[in-house]
Amino acid sequence: MIRLIFCNSNKQIKIFFYVSVLLLFFTSISFAEQSLYWNQVNHADGYKIYCRPESANTYFTNQLNISNNTRCSIMSLVSAFNLKPDRKYFFAVSAYSSNPNIIDSTQSNEIAYSYDSANSNDNTNGDILETVVIDNLNNSSLIIKGNWKISGGENPYGENSFYTTEPDDSFTFKSPFSGNIRISLCWTYFYNRCLNVPVKIYDGRTLIDTFYINQREKKDCSQWNILGDYTFGNTPRIVITAENHPELLEGEFKYISICADAAKFERLY
Repeated sequence: MIRLIFCNSNKQIKIFFYVSVLLLFFTSISFAEQSLYWNQVNHADGYKIYCRPESANTYFTNQLNISNNTRCSIMSLVSAFNLKPDRKYFFAVSAYSSNPNIIDSTQSNEIAYSYDSANSNDNTNGDILETVVIDNLNNSSLIIKGNWKISGGENPYGENSFYTTEPDDSFTFKSPFSGNIRISLCWTYFYNRCLNVPVKIYDGRTLIDTFYINQREKKDCSQWNILGDYTFGNTPRIVITAENHPELLEGEFKYISICADAAKFERLY
């Protein structure tokens, strides 16, 4: 059995599923810090997150797949399910195995979340001391693994954006400063972009957060998307990883693409 909770990822305050407590909890912390948590299931290779609006009794047809993690940020859920502000949604999780002889677990209890438009923008406040944008061509601030090619995606930041369809490729943006940093990411649209791109935030060598971004959602493409505010003691790094698999597109199975365009690091007071 899986039990869902929401948690403040910075302060490690765990609130169990009681609606009256959740409503108080979400009004008191930053939108960027809110996350969905669940317990680990032995021998599971990953987890599927299901979402439905309050007005429906069935889940959306798409699920968000999470590999080797027992949390997902609210920002990833908003992107993956195209959540609309000022509405309530319900989430559930099941565990799955790569072994074809093992069926998925039963779904967890549901947990409610009200996506507040005012709350979702509270991480845009704050005084900015310094801003640095790392483009996909800033070689000194990049670590590129694999075969990334120039993308045909429209309206990139700078000259162009890159893409890959190789499952082991990665693209890393490094910040020139540490401290209190706001992190934003830009990518371009293409019809076969991945629906849940793993984006990992590192403080030096320590993984501190993971997002799953829907790069096929047009409204989020070719613009700055804030991932959150963090305090770094070492070099901040954003790592875009390609955990690729074939997907049915236009009537045939094709490898989906992952985009790397630009990252923005803003040093805050």
